[in-house]
Parts: sequence; structure tokens; C-alpha cells
Amino acid sequence: MKQIGDSNNYNLLAPVYDLLGSMMYFGALGRAQRHFLADIPKGSRILFIGGGTGFLLNPLFQRCEPKDVWYVEKSGAMIRKSKKAVRHEYRKRIYFLEGTQEDIPDEEKFDVVLSFFFFDQFRFMTLGKIFLKLNTHLKSGGLWLWADFIPPQTWWQKFLMHFMLCFFSLTTRLGTDRVYDVPAIFRQRGLKQEKEAGYYGGFIRTVLLRKS
Repeated sequence: MKQIGDSNNYNLLAPVYDLLGSMMYFGALGRAQRHFLADIPKGSRILFIGGGTGFLLNPLFQRCEPKDVWYVEKSGAMIRKSKKAVRHEYRKRIYFLEGTQEDIPDEEKFDVVLSFFFFDQFRFMTLGKIFLKLNTHLKSGGLWLWADFIPPQTWWQKFLMHFMLCFFSLTTRLGTDRVYDVPAIFRQRGLKQEKEAGYYGGFIRTVLLRKS
């Protein structure tokens, strides 16, 4: 669960964030994020919101060959770790923005938006407002790749979700006490879902959507 909110702060977790996710979910978080990268057209302009530690940057450039990437992340510690993680030859095509979606200039338009384990930290009204802001930066016909947890259905999913929300509330001042069916919210607001896949017993979903 990464940040980009009004109060969430992941600076303390930056050194161990990827390790925690790998230990708890046996690599499912990373696989979900990489699942639809091959569907991104080469030469795309990509907006990556809440990018975290930057582990996905090298695979993103290797598979998609984007024109450029705007990497928006609120945590300064995450930004510093991302800059160290990315290969030197890719850095000139990455704009690291330490801030939130509100800091993206209105005139910047992108072919692709990536939001991985980002919306799970916001209350319903807040995530709706964030979606509307990000959607203004996505070109018509553009792709939106989303991966995250879905609302828990089984007892073990409910247990894990309760544990995660409590943990992140204590460590990052997380702003919500539940997760929502975010792809359904996207579809209600004009995005068309084209593909989806599940990980970790279906508790983690990854979805490819397109802006009409």
C-alpha cells in the first residue's frame, strides 16, 4: 500500500517495503504489477502514480520502451530509493516528481496511467476525486493499468486485510479502514475494462482498462 495522500507517509517503510511485500505475498505483488506491461505500446508517455521504491522501473523500460515516464511519489525516501534502483541509461527519460497528483501540471497528457497498490489507502470520496484528477491527464483511448487488493471475501482475506490496515494505520497514518472495488468505480466513470487476472487466491487483482 503506497502513498500519495493528504497525510500518509511511507518514509519509514521505504527501506523494507519491498521485502515486507515479498515475504507476505510470495512475490504476487510484483507479478501483478508486471502482468500487463507487454500491452503498453512502445513510445508511450506514462504517468506512474505512487511508484514506491522503483523496482518496476527497469522492467518497464525493458518491456515497453516508453518515450518518457513521470514518476509521482509523495515519499522523499521512496524517490531516493527509486533513483538508485533505475539503470543509468533510463534516467534521462524519467521525471521524478516528489508530490501528489495535484502537482502534475494540467497541460501534461499521457498515453498510459499506472496505479499499483495506490488507491487502497483512500476513503471512497477521496479516491473518486483522485481518479477524476488523474483521468484528466489520460488521453482518449489511453490505457490504465491497475493492480491492488479487492474487498475481502473469505475469512483469511478478512484477517489479512484487518492486519494490513492496522499495520499501515500505525506506521503511515493510513486514511481508510477498508478497500473498495476500484475497477467498478473506474467503469462507472467511463473506462472500459479489457483484461483482468488474479493472484494470491484472487485476493490481488490486476486490470487493464481503456479510456473511451
